[in-house]
Amino acid sequence: MTMLLAIAGFEVRQRLHRISTYVYFAVFLVLAAFFILAAGGAIPNAAVDFGTGGKVDINSPWSLAMLMTLIASFTVVINAAIAGRATHQDVDANVTPLLFTRPITRAQYLGGRFLGALGVLVLLSLAIGLGAFVATKLPWMPAARVGPQRFAAYAVPYLLVVLPDLVLMASVFFALAVLTRRMLPVYVGAVVALLGYFIGVNLTGDVERRTVAALVDPFGLMAIDSVTHYWSIAEKNTRLLGLQGDFLWNRLLWTALAVAIFGFTYRRFSFSAPVAPAARAAPEVPPEDRTPVAVPRARLDFSSRASRGVFAGLVGLQLRETIKSVFFGVILLAGVLFIASTAPAIGKLYGTPTYPVTRQVITVVAGSFAIFILMVLTLYAGELVWRERDAGMAQIYDALPTPRWAVMSSKLTALLGIVAILLAVVVGAGVTIQAAKGYFHFELGLYLRSLYGISFVLFACLCALAVLVHVLVDQKYVGHFAMVVFLALSLLFPVMGVEHHLLRYATVPAHPYSDMNGYGHFVAPLFWFELYWVAVALALAVVAHLFWVRGTPQTFRERWREARARLDRRSGALFGAALAVAVCAGAFIFWNTNVRNPYRTRFSRDEAQAQYEKRYKERFGALPQPKITAVKTRVDIFPAERRVEIDGVDTLVNRTDEPLEQIVVRLSPRATVRGVHFPGGQETLISDGETGVHAFRLRQPLAPGASTELAFRVSYLNPGFENDGSDTRVVQNGTFLNGDYLPGLGYFRQQELADDETRRKHGLGPRERALDLDDPAAPATNYIAHDADRIQFEATVSTSADQRVVSPGTLEREWTENGRRYFHFVERRPIFHYLAFLSARYVVEHDRWNDVALEIVHHPDHTYDLPSMRKGMKDSLAYFTRAFGPYQHPVLRIVEFPGYATFAESFSSTIPFSESIGFIAQVEKGRPDAIDYPLYVTAHEVAHHWWGHQVLSADSQGMTVLVETLAQYSALMVMKQAYGPRVMRRFLRYELDRYLSGRSGEKKKELPLLRVEDQGYIHYSKGSLVMYALQDLIGEDAVNRALREVVEGYGNKGPPYPTSRVLLAALRRHTPEQFQYYLTDQFEQITLYENRVTSAKASKRADGKYDVTLELDTRKTQADALGVEHEVPLHDWIPVGVLDARGEALVLEPRQLGGSHSTITLVTEGVPARAGVDPLNELIDRIPEDNLMPVTVAP
Repeated sequence: MTMLLAIAGFEVRQRLHRISTYVYFAVFLVLAAFFILAAGGAIPNAAVDFGTGGKVDINSPWSLAMLMTLIASFTVVINAAIAGRATHQDVDANVTPLLFTRPITRAQYLGGRFLGALGVLVLLSLAIGLGAFVATKLPWMPAARVGPQRFAAYAVPYLLVVLPDLVLMASVFFALAVLTRRMLPVYVGAVVALLGYFIGVNLTGDVERRTVAALVDPFGLMAIDSVTHYWSIAEKNTRLLGLQGDFLWNRLLWTALAVAIFGFTYRRFSFSAPVAPAARAAPEVPPEDRTPVAVPRARLDFSSRASRGVFAGLVGLQLRETIKSVFFGVILLAGVLFIASTAPAIGKLYGTPTYPVTRQVITVVAGSFAIFILMVLTLYAGELVWRERDAGMAQIYDALPTPRWAVMSSKLTALLGIVAILLAVVVGAGVTIQAAKGYFHFELGLYLRSLYGISFVLFACLCALAVLVHVLVDQKYVGHFAMVVFLALSLLFPVMGVEHHLLRYATVPAHPYSDMNGYGHFVAPLFWFELYWVAVALALAVVAHLFWVRGTPQTFRERWREARARLDRRSGALFGAALAVAVCAGAFIFWNTNVRNPYRTRFSRDEAQAQYEKRYKERFGALPQPKITAVKTRVDIFPAERRVEIDGVDTLVNRTDEPLEQIVVRLSPRATVRGVHFPGGQETLISDGETGVHAFRLRQPLAPGASTELAFRVSYLNPGFENDGSDTRVVQNGTFLNGDYLPGLGYFRQQELADDETRRKHGLGPRERALDLDDPAAPATNYIAHDADRIQFEATVSTSADQRVVSPGTLEREWTENGRRYFHFVERRPIFHYLAFLSARYVVEHDRWNDVALEIVHHPDHTYDLPSMRKGMKDSLAYFTRAFGPYQHPVLRIVEFPGYATFAESFSSTIPFSESIGFIAQVEKGRPDAIDYPLYVTAHEVAHHWWGHQVLSADSQGMTVLVETLAQYSALMVMKQAYGPRVMRRFLRYELDRYLSGRSGEKKKELPLLRVEDQGYIHYSKGSLVMYALQDLIGEDAVNRALREVVEGYGNKGPPYPTSRVLLAALRRHTPEQFQYYLTDQFEQITLYENRVTSAKASKRADGKYDVTLELDTRKTQADALGVEHEVPLHDWIPVGVLDARGEALVLEPRQLGGSHSTITLVTEGVPARAGVDPLNELIDRIPEDNLMPVTVAP
């Protein structure tokens, strides 16, 4: 024991004498403090959020657990350097023969080295908690973000996560160094370990694979997410992380693996030196057969041609030495496994994948694989630069008459070859995934353009930087660390406000690919930014060539003098040309991004919104404005130029009781205003292009009840290109303009900053998201548009000759004039001021339902899901007409638009539908519970023609219940009718996950469904659960009768608009007395259940039926806005059921359960397989997995 401690102490002491140890400590400390400060709002320009925003304290147990685990997982490189070097330093210093002859045991040597390295790592990791604690005490940390300090909040994640992670990773890296006596496999192990984490990240987004994600992550972050995924704000602020569920299994699995690895290492280690395989003896040649051999005379050739030959030979040598290594094979295998883990995630929605179209495969596979390539690039840059020195051959190699440029360039080229090989793996894997899924439209050209035309170029720039770093640092492990720090800072630059791609090395603006529009207008910025960074990288490569180490290592001052001496005419010309290209390209980029277009960071964009509120809320917020009653407009779309010209006339009516003198016209800040005119003239008071506010004083005030006209002409120009935030609404094929491109009136509350933390950074106080439900002023305006009720609409829209326009209304006329196509649309009945114009090279599929013309206007190649959409349109029209009343238009259209956004939206008779969420879905026809989400989304959007277009709610709390929740319910009924309860069970499980996840991430307050403030997780997901359970409880017909009453009372009318109380009152009228509690619980309270089945037994009766006896534990709680819960009495009607082996319900019925424990018996005609409580996931239960269990059938 004394010797073991002595060796461990020696290891700790010698580490404490190294400056790198203190650098590591400082990095951990600063990183933890930065994350706490940035996430807490102490750094105005920073936007960091790892789930700690809003009401979650920055030093809460949950916040600290996530922070400490996240930072600990990304210190794996430091762990590898310290744990791996613990024994490799002996090999590196050639002292193993001396040490191995000393009288020490394996346990002493291995244990001492390991404990010493682990002790240093433990000391370093203390910096994480220290940095987090110090940050909370700094004076610029907002006090509101810091909760009570608890020692346990810091200690628990340290003991349960950080320390076990250190032991695991140290065991792996120590074992690899001991068994191979090389550092390369140690760093390969670090790459593989990080891949385990990223595989977990890929898997955790799907509720059906969250347990697998928790187990494969060696660092435990996904396991923590699994067990805390549904924690409320209150739980995150108070509850300590515990060993439970997936987190417990994760810790047991990886801790056992660490022990096994160390045990294996102990058994395999030997003090003997590795024995090289004996060389085969050359055969003896008889003397009589020996003949003189003429030795060719060496010819020295230092010509350029010979140098190029040497360069080519060195490239081949460096590349062969790399790729034939078993460790490179391990990396490739790990990469392939990583890609395989991403395959199920390609385009999934509600568990249903998309067809693996090439753009989706590239986005998911290559996007995830990029981090893997960065790790390999960082690792092998050092290996290539240090290869000869690591082999002890540097002095001999450097003495050879090989041109310096050939040596350096060959290593850089070999590194580029490695990247090219990895990208080829991506191409091969992508094509394999497509073929395996039965998709053979590979689009190899798109693979090449995306992976080699864009990704490879940027990786090549990083290769040049990595080589330069290792040349300048001249210490391999410090060079690795420096590159890791650079890559980490590159990720942090945007959140710190450094967003311009001219300043972020080897980055380019976002360039999404669309099947409809290709790369479109993103090609130009891609070319210029790539040219800029390639020129910069070439200059860096020249610097690396000048500083290349050759011979005995020197001080940096000596190297500087030598580099200056090496700067000859050729190097200088190349360096100067690279800088000239970089400067010229950079100047052209700056002219486009900062002169022709306004450059704004995220902070400055938020500041513009803050200024809008500061300047105009007090002045115009309560200023009465007229209402728009008619819109007649002409829209000219020029797709090739990405230009739109709009002129028109809006009819305005004064519906107030006083004359109106000032009119505030609201336009998009992107608009170029050509003219705004009122009859009789006007005086311009404000013309603020930054916020889009234009205020006028009428020369003739508008009397009560009088009308006037607003004539306008605006242009939308897209000159050059932008750094980021390009307008993807106006594109070369797939333009999608909405009402934001047309004038609005008055102060627009939705333009204010919504997030309270962001508001604080910009000098604004907290803001309520909506008017109170019972505010008497709310019914006067609808929540879609304050400046209009129902309007008359007419539009003439032109586009290029090869495109087609779609807009709300009936297409009255279509013609071609001067090489352009024109379309005249007229809406035959008043509609809400909610407009859209779409233009693309479309094909149209026609159909009919009764007297309604059906159209699906789509990209020619996207025909996969047209049958589902067509069925969704017909089934929806049939169901909704029967249940709620007639459809109000002669036509119903679905129109595809590019996948720059992933939503569908319902305008009058027209439903724009993203190419990414409906046109390429691959519904698994052979799977009984496959979710046909193209049909679901279609039904939801068609339902908005009742909920949103016929009935529109008041602008107050609960506003989206009448629109989104009822559209959800309507779509669910169409799904249930088409596919049955088995599909609904799976769909509702996803909705339950979305609701519980959403309330866990709530940043302000959760309110009951009746008072929802446009929170999607409430009005969509909770609304689905509540309404589906309600129709099961009181009957579908009863719910539909109540909804029909709402349509009859408020459909196709103006103010006063209904609030959610109108809906609740209608439902109460059709709900029996014994179920009234459900409406109170689910609409007026936040109610949760804890239901589980503890026993399920069945016995066969004499008549062939089965008695199934269930033991149930049930509990009901109610929560406040922050998630603080209290138990309430349970006397509820809760669904119970029995399923057969196929998952079909044998019996499903509500039973009134009271108390915490119940025993019930159900009778089935078929053989029971599983049974339990709430089998369809209708109630809000955070652990739905224990609702069902296998039935034990008595013999």
